[in-house]
Parts: sequence; C-alpha cells; structure tokens
Amino acid sequence: MNSCWDEVTEGRRQIILIGGEPGIGKSRLVSELAMSARETGATVLGGFCERDYPRPYQPFAHALDALGLEEAGFPGWGSSTQATARHRLFASVADLLTTVAEETVVALILEDLHWARQPTLQLLEYLARHIHKGRLMIVATFRPPPRASATELQDTLVEIHRHPGVTRIDLGGLSLDDITEYLMFELHRSRRDVLETAMTLHDVTGGNPFYLRELWRSTSALTPAEKEGSALEDLPLTVGDAIRSRLAATPPRTMDILAKAAVLGSQIRPDLVSAVYGANARDTAQALDNAAGLGITAKTGRGQYVFNHDLTRQAILDGVSDTDLSGLHEQAATYLSKRPDFVSTNPGTVAHHYASAGGHDDQAARFYELAGDHAELSLAYEDASAHFESAVRHASDPHEVDRLTIRAAENTLKASRFALAAEMFNRVADSADPDFRARGAIGMIEATWRPGRLGHEAAARLVQARRGLGAAEHSAIGVELRCYLALALGYAGSHEAAEEIGASALEDARELGDIKLEAKALLYPTMTSPGFGTELYERVQEAYRLAVASGDVNLIGQAAYIRGSLGYV
Repeated sequence: MNSCWDEVTEGRRQIILIGGEPGIGKSRLVSELAMSARETGATVLGGFCERDYPRPYQPFAHALDALGLEEAGFPGWGSSTQATARHRLFASVADLLTTVAEETVVALILEDLHWARQPTLQLLEYLARHIHKGRLMIVATFRPPPRASATELQDTLVEIHRHPGVTRIDLGGLSLDDITEYLMFELHRSRRDVLETAMTLHDVTGGNPFYLRELWRSTSALTPAEKEGSALEDLPLTVGDAIRSRLAATPPRTMDILAKAAVLGSQIRPDLVSAVYGANARDTAQALDNAAGLGITAKTGRGQYVFNHDLTRQAILDGVSDTDLSGLHEQAATYLSKRPDFVSTNPGTVAHHYASAGGHDDQAARFYELAGDHAELSLAYEDASAHFESAVRHASDPHEVDRLTIRAAENTLKASRFALAAEMFNRVADSADPDFRARGAIGMIEATWRPGRLGHEAAARLVQARRGLGAAEHSAIGVELRCYLALALGYAGSHEAAEEIGASALEDARELGDIKLEAKALLYPTMTSPGFGTELYERVQEAYRLAVASGDVNLIGQAAYIRGSLGYV
C-alpha cells in the first residue's frame, strides 16, 4: 500500500481492492490508511454501503458530500436524455475527482461493496476505465462472494483488475506468532507462558482479529491465570457466540438504547434515536458512552457513533423478539415518514421500516415507489426497478400491482436487461384490465425488438390485447398499440398489413393531436419496409421532425437512424 501511495503522489491513479471475511480487519486497515493520508495533508473522502438501506450510488454520495455537495444534488449531474444520461453522470463524477486531485492528493474510500447494487459498481468500473492519471487513490473493501456463485461484484472486480494501476489485497487471519505477541502484550508474560493459550485461540478463531478480540473481551471476568488455563475450554465457539456472551453482561438500559439504534442503521445518531423513540437525550448519550467504553460502539466525532462491526449490530437485532422488533420498526417508520427532509432523500429507509413492521403494506408500497422515483431520477435504473418490484410485493390493489410492475419493467428496460423486462411486461399482458394488457404487450415488443429480434409471443400479445380494447382502440393507448403492431407485422414480412395498420394509427393520432404518436405511426411501418424512394424518405423526414418536437430522445434516435439509412441508399 505504501508503494501504491508513492505512485499516487507521482500522479498515477491507483485502485486498491481489499477483500476478506467479516472481522478480518478491512475497516481497520483503511482507517489506518486514512489517518496516514490525512497526516500528509491529503483529502480523504469516505463512504459506505448498507445492506438494509441502500441508496443510489450510496458510497459516492457519502464521499462527495464531504466536498460540500448535497447528496440530493447527486442525481442532478445527469442529463434528462436516457441514451447518454448515465455516461454524462459518470463523466461528471470522474471530472470532479480529477479536478480535486489537481489541487491535492485524494484518497477515496468505499467500504462494504458486497452490499452495493449494480449502478454503484458500474460507476466504480467507469472510474477505473477512464481515470489513469492524477493524484487519486481509490480504496474499496468487500467480502469475497462464494466461489461457486457468479455475482455482479465478482464480475466488476474482474473488469476493474484488467486496468493498470489496480492492486488486490486478500486479507488472511493472524498467524500463531501474531496471536502469541498479542497475548504477551495483554498479559505481560513471556512467549513460553502464553504459547499454549495462543495455540488454543488460534485454533478457535482461525486468526480472525475481530473474533479474537471479542473472545478475549468475553474473558474479562477471568483472572490472568484462568485465561491461560482450562477455563478457555468453555469459551464461545463462534464469533456470534462471543459477541452475544459479552452483550449478555451489558446493562439492560444500555442494551435497550443499542437495540433502538441498531434498528435505525449502522451509523448511530443519538439525537435521532432520542427523537424516534422518545428517549431522554441524556440517557441516550450515557448509554452510548457506556457502550463505547465496552467496545460495542465507537465514537466518530460530532457526537455520533458507529457499531464496532456489522456483526455486533446484527447480534443485537437477533436478541430482540420479533414482536418488539416489529414495534421498533413501526415507531421508526411513523416518525421518519413525517420528516419531509428525510423522506426526500431516504424514502427507501422509510419503506424498509414499514415493511419490517408488518401490517403496513400500503405505506410500504408508497415509500418503495418514492424510492424508485428517487433512483430513477439518479439514473440508477437497476435500483429503481428493485424498489418498484418491492412496491409490487406490498401492493394489494390489482390496478396498483399492474402499474408498479410496468414501472419496474420500464426501468429494467432502461438498464438493458431485455429478457427480464420482457418477463415483467408479459406478467402485465395477462392483466384483467384491457389498458394494462395493451401496455404489457407494447412493453414486450419494446423489450424484444431492441436487441435485434422480435419475439412471436410479443406480437401475439399485441393482437390479443387489441381485441380486448373495444372502443378504446381509438384512444392513445390503442393508437400506440397499433403502431407497434405495424412494426411487428413488418418484421414478420406482412408489409401491406403493416402499412394498413399504420395508416389507421396515423389517422387517429392526428385526430388526437398527439405528435409523438403521429411520429410513431409514420415511422414504425417504414422501419421494415422493403421499398426505397423519395416518398418513403419524406415520410421518415416528417417522423423525425415530429420526434424532435416531442422531445422523446429514443424516438429521435430511431427516426434519425432510419432517415440516415434511407439517405445513404
């Protein structure tokens, strides 16, 4: 790591990927790195991913917030055009980091990437691919995925490692000599005196530093002689057992506050804990100070705390009964949902609390949809789709289920996951509502012809949906369905039928005064037309003009491509 830092100070960007099992020392290593970097005058930016409360580009938003940029403004760096939006957003982040690195050495620390969703990983890969020079070090920590499973994280790590200036460090456990030296320091005894105890602890912990520390703390009531003797035979056999053993000796009032804090997340804000649960601020602060003294939490400055490890937080939550845990989540959801400042930036957190509380499906669906809106605005389409799917699972009204499924499918399509988007749209194509059946059928065409193939099932869905529209065939959704049906018929070689369907759609689109539908009715039958000529070109030219007027970037791109092809011919 020192050699990587030397490279950075010389203006050569470095990326360090630090992997290891829980408790192996990843966070401790990067905290030491951060401390050393600050001592040299470098700017240290840090962020982390959370399992229960993920947000779009979460670790980057946390890190860039330190530069005085509001996290809510992060999405605003993107463009409103889907085709280039994410690229422009990523380029903006790269430009910002490069600019800061011109003024000072920058260490960007991203922790717990094993909880990161795809947009965050894509941004990291973009930075690795596009920033090669500059006084920038990016350090990312993660738990290695299971060897037998392929994950987005593993794919990203492989891609990043292809680029120059990338180093991977896989942390292993402490050796027997390391543990022996630790015991010599703790007990003030000779190597010979502690060697047998060190061997026992090494066998039990596998050299995991966090497990070793928790195990040693759990023996705090033992005398030095007992710690070296047979009492070690009764020690906890897992790190979870060691944590629970120590928590059992924690005062009940402190445990009560810790449980409430654990429900709210890994970062502890005493003021928020007191406000959510109506606790006395002084009692809360005292309990958290007590926990820090016991090594359960640690102060981070500005009156805030963190749990010493995610394993500790999880052990605390595991010790709360299901009924009590549900009540704590309900209290959190009720309070946070009334905080506009919190809802505007953390709707997914509110949704999680309502979902975990149980019995609040409507509220959970509502806030999951808000989280989807936030992610979509952030151009994190995969995140948006996941939130909308969560909303679907909590929605009870069939109409809402269809509407939210459409939203999930649209974002899945934007993320270029065509097969999955087609499956989602197909679910809606079975809806009892004719309008949603049409929307589902149209979505299937969108998802199947984009990759260069048109599924026969999607075309059949269009015909089926059209039959169910009745008089609504002349409405906007009916016109759009016929535009896509003309496209499908053209791909199937039925060009005369495609022209006929397209002509009827064009007539109704003009009657409705909808220029976007008019552009589609002009364009889609020509996209597969075997003919050429001035008349066809002028038709596409008119479709292009209407597409530009509509502002639909995808439609503009389609029309521009067909116009260019015909112009070339």
